[in-house]
Amino acid sequence: RTGDSWILAVANSSPEPASGVEFVMTGRTGMAGPPERLVYRHDGRPGHRRFETVPAGRWEPDRFPLDLPGYGVALYRLRVGSPAPSPPPASD
Repeated sequence: RTGDSWILAVANSSPEPASGVEFVMTGRTGMAGPPERLVYRHDGRPGHRRFETVPAGRWEPDRFPLDLPGYGVALYRLRVGSPAPSPPPASD
C-alpha cells in the first residue's frame, strides 16, 4: 500500500534495555524511507507536552534495529512503499 504510514508500538517489560532486536517486514512490501522514532517530551506546563520525531538510525528497505528501553515503550512511524527488492537468483 504505497504512501501509507504505519505506527509500530513495542514494549519491553524487563528492567534492562533489550539489545539485538530488529523489526523485519515480510512479504513484498518495503519501507519508503527511513523509519522515525516518536519521542514523548513531558513538560509540567500545560500545552507544552508533545511528541517529536527523531531518525530511528540505521535501516534497510525491509528492516531496522529497535531501541527498547527498560520498562519502556518505543513508538515508530513507518512509511510503506513499493515492494522490497528480491534477492538475486543463486548461481551454480
